[in-house]
Amino acid sequence: MLYLNESRLLVILALLIVIPLSAFASSLEHGDVDFPCGSVTQVANGVCAGKGTATSRETVYFGMELVDQSNIDQWRRYRDHANYMVRDSRGVMVVSATLSEPERRHAYDESIKEVTGFSEAEYTAYMKDLYEKGLYKKEKLNAINGVRTGIVAFNLTEDGKTYVVYASKKPVTGKFPFPITNSFITLKDFDIIYDDILMSVGSEDIPKTLVYHNRGIFRNPKSFIDGGYKGLSLKLHGFSAAVAILSGKQYMVVNAAPAMQEVLNKHLKPKDAFIDKQIPAEYQECIPSGAFEKGILDVPYLIKIDALARFYTENN
Repeated sequence: MLYLNESRLLVILALLIVIPLSAFASSLEHGDVDFPCGSVTQVANGVCAGKGTATSRETVYFGMELVDQSNIDQWRRYRDHANYMVRDSRGVMVVSATLSEPERRHAYDESIKEVTGFSEAEYTAYMKDLYEKGLYKKEKLNAINGVRTGIVAFNLTEDGKTYVVYASKKPVTGKFPFPITNSFITLKDFDIIYDDILMSVGSEDIPKTLVYHNRGIFRNPKSFIDGGYKGLSLKLHGFSAAVAILSGKQYMVVNAAPAMQEVLNKHLKPKDAFIDKQIPAEYQECIPSGAFEKGILDVPYLIKIDALARFYTENN
């Protein structure tokens, strides 16, 4: 077992060889590890945690947990429930936002109660909040629908090399404590059960390479409705880099959707990443190309891990 807190030299040696992320997660000592890319704590087997600040100044907690038999169904169910909230024009939250204008608002009835789980007073307050936030406007509705782009790519496997990286309102002390839920969920229950999750992304180690892969980043639809906690996407990727760098990884590859391309292009320096055809030939095979990994408008980025990790250390 590698005890990283015994000597800074051991950390340096760890960076010189390619160690699977799972090996790092099982060998990290409980407690803070101080290294150039920030602070990472192992809080349970296969679970690392961190802490930072959103660009809107709220405190944010980060978690990275290994996907296995104990949690894969819960994360998949969260993905499915989130998709139910925002799927096309039929999503519960999308429909609610669309009809939040007073002149279009439906009167409370049993069908609304069944789908939302709200009392009449709760329904009235919820619709009023959506209207006051302007979520009925076309650009806002398009943004809500945009959440689904990441949800579709959030495809998890129980292969010993897949992780979920997420941002939370509360400190991460172990694997996310999902309650037992059914396949069907009301809007009210979704808001209560998943309130702590702000954003998540799947992360996969690419064995015997210097590369790992993030895919399927999406904000919790409730967090989108609530607002706040801005600038999380780069910090979330950065936290994953802060963990991966200790296993010897040097690059993160991501097939970025148009919205993420704008973020990356704005914040990365020219030498921080290789984009699309700039990616060296020896790393081309590390770019996932399956139906769940690459959309029609996605562009592959190979990002230097030290550049990515700095987004986690800023304001941390």
